[in-house]
Amino acid sequence: MKPSPFWIGTGQYKCEYAAFQTGQYEIRILVGRGGSEYMDEIEGVDPEPSNEEHDFVFSPSSRHPDDVTSSTLFTINVAPGDTSPRVTSAKGEGITVNTAGAIATFLITALDAFGNRRPGGDVMTSIMRSWNPILNQEANAENLPETGSVLDNKDGSYAVSYRITKAGLYQHSISVIGSIGAGTPVFLDVSSDAAYPPRTYVYGSLLSLETGKASTIYVQ
Repeated sequence: MKPSPFWIGTGQYKCEYAAFQTGQYEIRILVGRGGSEYMDEIEGVDPEPSNEEHDFVFSPSSRHPDDVTSSTLFTINVAPGDTSPRVTSAKGEGITVNTAGAIATFLITALDAFGNRRPGGDVMTSIMRSWNPILNQEANAENLPETGSVLDNKDGSYAVSYRITKAGLYQHSISVIGSIGAGTPVFLDVSSDAAYPPRTYVYGSLLSLETGKASTIYVQ
């Protein structure tokens, strides 16, 4: 970036800039007239820039622009901004499909408004409510919603796992620092598991049969 300084009086200049990517940046400040070939790096540095006194320490600069050891080369670390629920992403099959009784997993990645990864420490919640698609509302408001277990990996990612034993359609929402985000809400389809013999039963004409007459048996 090459932000343009503007004059604010009595030999003072102000420079404003905005960085959109995290990382370490180098700042060089040049002064002079007659074009870039006549400009040199500044040689005075204010040791206490936060106070009202404009003192400076004379520190001769390097005459070689490529010399990173120059005493007037400033470095600044740009940290990510606040976590954005809208930009934060969630990936994994477990967000929209699962099987009853099975443990599903997916991953949330916290990002700021410019897509920079956050360092972790945010509050994330996975909430699943049984849903009636015909009425487009919660199937039973008296039932408590299902929630996932969230593990903060301390690197901006969050591993979520959950287990639902009742098959059906759910509305799945991810709360990011108190606001619904990460591309949700979405529908979560929990299908039934394979038949479980101890809970499978049979009914119908089982004990009394007549010759020549068909009998019907049902298996649930």
